[in-house]
Amino acid sequence: MTTSAGLPVANGSATVAGLTAVVEPHRIAVVAMPGVLTLDMGIPLHAFDFEPYDVTVCGEGPVEDFQTHTLLTPPAGLEAIDVADTVIVPGYLPIAVPPSDEVVDRLQAAFERGARIASICVGAFALAYAGLLDGRRATTHWQFIDELSAEFPAIDIRRDVLYIADERVCTSAGVASGIDLCLEMIRTDYGAVAANQRGRVLVAAPHRSGDQRQFIEYFAPRPRSDLVGSTRGWILSRLHEPLTLTDMAAQANMSTRNFSRRFMTETGMTPSKWLQAARIDYARELLEASDESIDRIGRLSGLGTSANFRRLFAQHVGVMPSEYRRMYRG
Repeated sequence: MTTSAGLPVANGSATVAGLTAVVEPHRIAVVAMPGVLTLDMGIPLHAFDFEPYDVTVCGEGPVEDFQTHTLLTPPAGLEAIDVADTVIVPGYLPIAVPPSDEVVDRLQAAFERGARIASICVGAFALAYAGLLDGRRATTHWQFIDELSAEFPAIDIRRDVLYIADERVCTSAGVASGIDLCLEMIRTDYGAVAANQRGRVLVAAPHRSGDQRQFIEYFAPRPRSDLVGSTRGWILSRLHEPLTLTDMAAQANMSTRNFSRRFMTETGMTPSKWLQAARIDYARELLEASDESIDRIGRLSGLGTSANFRRLFAQHVGVMPSEYRRMYRG
């Protein structure tokens, strides 16, 4: 047994419990743009590789993967968009190259007749060029979100989310969040049982809501120079201590005013904000890789009492420490 994308399926593995009675397939067209990122393209191929979905890869002809330069030939032409219930555009590069007029016309026509249009990662740029994101909430990979905002000011850009399912237009952040979006679409189409079962097949993380933040944005930033680099190292070795601005400036042998100015120049953050970001990062590492209790991690990272630690962690990361550990442990 194979899908229309040509992927093999083990006997009986393509059916989700409770959906065997569905007669009409939900047709999905995955659009392989020039410069397609095959990792992004593979996400919907595997996520929807079960009944009642019928997945087809389509394009204007052979395309070359931007990263590996592998030549791919979609089995169907763009006319597959015209009959699809859902159209998904995976990421592609370079994003500065607009889709062809035919791709834009077919995406617009698909939306106008009621199809759901979705993107994975920087595939959002194709939807933006087609005008489908104007006046809507949308997101994309954090590295390209400023470019999306600058190029398409009519879009309501959301930075701190994994994906957005806004009526019939869906966008997701980088790579792995595309799995989350696909599972959310399955959940919308056929319910939580189908989505959870498919998530287990994909060995995906437990259900992550779209408004969970793109964690990468909360790493302590790398410095742009190194005038107080030794002091940053000193701070990182003492995160568990109640450090003050006076303590940090004294270690750097500077006045607090001069130290704050130098620190801001190098990192783009005030010393106190950098310290808090570093503590959050360290707490995340402990949650992922240690057996320490939540209370002790709060103390080891310098984030204080259990209640204070939970509040600050949820504020910066978007989920509680226990939930973060459950999702990312191991």
